[in-house]
Formats: sequence, structure tokens, C-alpha cells
Amino acid sequence: MILKFHLLSGGQLVLATNHVTINADYVIVERGGLIDSSGAGYPAGSGPGSGSGHTGGSHASPGGRAASGSQYGSVYWPQEPGSGGGYGAGGGWLYIQTGGHVIVEGTIRANGAGESSSSSGGGSGGAIIVKSLFLKGHGTIECHGGLY
Repeated sequence: MILKFHLLSGGQLVLATNHVTINADYVIVERGGLIDSSGAGYPAGSGPGSGSGHTGGSHASPGGRAASGSQYGSVYWPQEPGSGGGYGAGGGWLYIQTGGHVIVEGTIRANGAGESSSSSGGGSGGAIIVKSLFLKGHGTIECHGGLY
């Protein structure tokens, strides 16, 4: 049996939990499709690299205005979602594993939450791990920190 995860154009999968695994033979995110784990990590002010007030959350690198050494986890094989900053949640942890292809023409993201209208501490970016024979496409895979 072949298991496909196919997100059509305009389709959205918004994840509300901080650890999500997708196991399929093929994962296809068409142009206009979205898998979104943004803001699904540790809540504002919590997590191993949490920030408070106007300090951003840290993850594999220090968050905005955070002290050096506040980061945690591995850049190469992250196991945790992003930490919350003073006012924004971190991005979630997403693991995509296939025995075939991952084709991304749309967007996969695990960004930290934050607001541009204030100087608040945004959450750190989460983690997206893709384990596949082939990763193809012209889409976007991103884990940005929230604005601070």
C-alpha cells in the first residue's frame, strides 16, 4: 500500500500541537498549499530558551536581546520546538519522513509568533526536519523567529 499526503493548492494544514510527525511514501504540497506550525511551540515566556519582557525566545541561536548561551538544541537534529519570547510563542516541531519524494511547491513553516507593532519579544523559530530520498520543488520551508 502506498500512502500519499497530498495538500492541494489553497489547502491548509494548521497544526496546533508542538510535536507533529508526518509519515508517508510521498508528501506533496502544491503551490498555494500550506503546512503551518507557526506559534505552536512553547507559549510566550516558557521553554528552555524562554525570553521575558522585550527579549525574544532562543532556540539553536540566541533570540533578540537574549544573552549568549541561552540557546538550546541542535542545529543538525533538533528535538524541541521553539521557545516563547516575552510576548510571542515559539514555532512547533515538524518531522516529515518518506520513503520516496517530498515535493514542496507551496509553503511549510514553523515560525515564532510576534508583533511588528511593538518592541515585544517574539518567539523563536521551531524546527522542520525532512527525511526523504528526494526533496524537490520551488516552494518555501522556513523557521523564522517572531518579530521583536
